[in-house]
This record gives sequence, structure tokens and C-alpha cells, in this order.
Amino acid sequence: MPDQQPQPVVGPRNPPAIAGWLVLFCLILTVVNPLASVYELATVIAPAFFATNVARVAWLLAVQALLIAGLTIFSVVVGVRLWLIKAGAVATARRFLWAYLLLSIAYFVLWISVVRPGSTLNLAAIGFGFVVRPIGFFALWFSYLEHSKRVRETYSAELR
Repeated sequence: MPDQQPQPVVGPRNPPAIAGWLVLFCLILTVVNPLASVYELATVIAPAFFATNVARVAWLLAVQALLIAGLTIFSVVVGVRLWLIKAGAVATARRFLWAYLLLSIAYFVLWISVVRPGSTLNLAAIGFGFVVRPIGFFALWFSYLEHSKRVRETYSAELR
């Protein structure tokens, strides 16, 4: 009988770690975004809403507040699903990124149609906040979800 090498004992596999850039993305979704949203609602949108006497501006601010609140709740849900390595977490994160991008652009178009800015400088400043920044955030994190080795390893069951 030839010498047989003992077979290694295979135990339960350790769950993949949430580390590196994935931790940063989860922190942004569950902590940074909600804090920034509450700050913006409390210090910018609510005071402007209560100070305005123009109905269309009040309506626009109310729409913006609802969009921020909805996207913030969605952000927290996505972040928690990613942290807990839930089935469909990456697909939900992609949906969040698309929703964030499209709703930001849609709000910018709505803002232009309601406010009808006379100044190109004002238009550029608002456009940067509602279009350029969201495009950058979307491109960075969508690309990360698509190409990250850690994401593939952590959510391998989902990405097969």
C-alpha cells in the first residue's frame, strides 16, 4: 500500500471580509450620506422653504427635500445590505447609483424649467451640484462594483 498523504480537514469557509474600498463605500452609504442629507435639509432646504414667499420655489424645495429623503433611505438600505453581504446587494447598489444619477439630472431639468435662471454663472453652479458631481460619484462607484476583485470575491454567489 503506497504512502497516503493525510487529507487536510476542510472546515466551514470564513465569510469574505468587507474591507478596503468596499468599507469606504458602505460608510459613505450608511453614515456620510445620511449625515450630509440631514445637514443639508436642516441648514439649507428647510430655512429656504420657510423663508420663501414664492409658491413655485417652495414647491421646488419640497420636491428636493423629498428626493433627498428618499435617496437617503435607499442609500442606508443599500449600505446595510452590502455590509451584511445579502443576496442581491450589488444589484441593489447599482440600482441606487442609477437612481441617484437620474434623479439628480431630472431635478436639475425641473429646476431649470421652474426657476428659468438668467445668469449662466448661477446655472453652472447648480449644474455642477446636480449633474457633474453625481456623474462623478456614479462613474467611480459603478466602475468599482464592476471591476473590483474584492466585490467579486465577497459577493461571488450573486455575481455568477
